[in-house]
Amino acid sequence: MSPLTIKIFILAAGVIIIATGFTLNHFCIGNKDVRYIVTTIGVGITIFVLVQLSTDIGTALFGIEGVNTRTPKPNP
Repeated sequence: MSPLTIKIFILAAGVIIIATGFTLNHFCIGNKDVRYIVTTIGVGITIFVLVQLSTDIGTALFGIEGVNTRTPKPNP
């Protein structure tokens, strides 16, 4: 599997976890803290994967190597 496919699967899992947290919260199922923790974990996973995908898209479109690239120092 390519890394892009794996990231898309992880993104889908994050969205499913968010939906689960919202559903538990809507129907007041389980402990209140657990519902919020499930939603927060889903949001964290989703944001992390979206940042990773945005760097992949930036690399594909603009040739930018990501957020941690070294900028070349100008010659004096």
